[in-house]
Amino acid sequence: MYNMRDKLLDLCAEVSEESHDPYRMIFFIENYGPVRALQIVIENGPTESFRKLKKIKRLDLTAEAFVCGNREYHKSLGDKVVKMANERLKRHGYVTSVDSTSAVY
Repeated sequence: MYNMRDKLLDLCAEVSEESHDPYRMIFFIENYGPVRALQIVIENGPTESFRKLKKIKRLDLTAEAFVCGNREYHKSLGDKVVKMANERLKRHGYVTSVDSTSAVY
């Protein structure tokens, strides 16, 4: 089964190919698990990784886009994190399919 951890590590590999080494995200995933890793990154962002990916027009590779694009994880991540991710992406011109008034389904 392809789980959140595997998907996040695949995302990190893609970020590494496109932009930079996402060592902090990998550290958080390995030490705190994928849910807490995303919560930390979203709650304390935008991160340097977000800024680098924005600069190369690859916001689709951000933790925020991962959160918004994977509705099956919204309940695990919590309404606050989903809304923060969605609002941050919208502020930077990236359109998501998340309704910011009711992010958790």
